Amino acid sequence: MSPSEPPQAASRAAPALRRASPDDASAVGALVDDAYRHYVPRIGRVPGPMEADHARAIAEHEVWVLDDGGTIVGVLELIEHGDHLWVENVAVAPARQGESLGRRLLDHAEDAAVRRGHPEIRLLTNEHMVENLALYERRGYRETSRESRDGTNLVHLAKALPAATAPAASASLEAAGIPHRVVRTRPARDPVDSAELQGIPLDALLRTLVVRRGEEDYLFVLVPGGRRFDWPKLRAHLGVKRMTMPDAEEAKAVTGYERGAITPLGATRAWPVIADASVLEQETVAIGGGARGVNVHVPSGALVEHLGATVAEVSVPQPGAEPEAR
Repeated sequence: MSPSEPPQAASRAAPALRRASPDDASAVGALVDDAYRHYVPRIGRVPGPMEADHARAIAEHEVWVLDDGGTIVGVLELIEHGDHLWVENVAVAPARQGESLGRRLLDHAEDAAVRRGHPEIRLLTNEHMVENLALYERRGYRETSRESRDGTNLVHLAKALPAATAPAASASLEAAGIPHRVVRTRPARDPVDSAELQGIPLDALLRTLVVRRGEEDYLFVLVPGGRRFDWPKLRAHLGVKRMTMPDAEEAKAVTGYERGAITPLGATRAWPVIADASVLEQETVAIGGGARGVNVHVPSGALVEHLGATVAEVSVPQPGAEPEAR
């Protein structure tokens, strides 16, 4: 298991993700060898993936590749089990590490597990592959056991998947044919932490606020990270003198979501949406997926259109906590 990569990604066109064909076996083997070779002196033996029969894996398992104009730069091998999806291998070409390709492959694996109704996804890595262990921890995996094999320890990891929440938040996007990606991480400590875990700029992370402007009258306000929601601007835009924010219990009652995971996608009521004008400054944004640690990455313009959102300046470019209701 070798998806580790530096935190900063280079800027280039994204490779295409496709199922591997029998003709890919040689290229997959070469990539896996390149990705794992530097671990040999560290663990004192050849890692298992370097000894795998990749032609057989393509024939018998679900193998995906990232294809960059005919060059394979990433590999993902999945195996179906009755109660979980198993990640047999994930590897990225060393020359292409730093482009979030390993993250993209893991996102695909987790999305596949959720779509198929699996409650969790599992994998293993070597205890000496400390970069991978750190990456999996950031993504919300937990160690379940260790086993000794060939003089070293293998670490078994599993991640519980909110199978019921991600589809509910993204079902309307799927029905509308809007391209998007569900991204899962461990629950973030704050917006900065969330953006780092997802590998996106803070300005691309949208917070969804619920505002009450009257009895049984609410609205969603989308504000990017790094900006502060501004009450005077919102009141001026709506032409009202007083608004408040509901408490956590009320917010859940009117949206169906817990505070910290609220999103207009899949909410129990389709309240009006106001998107801060700065939302459209990012080509792609991340919006809550309905559970802590779940986000949906979607083109900003398509999201605004899909939600029927009104675009207005309702924030100021200052970091800080949200203001109290007034």
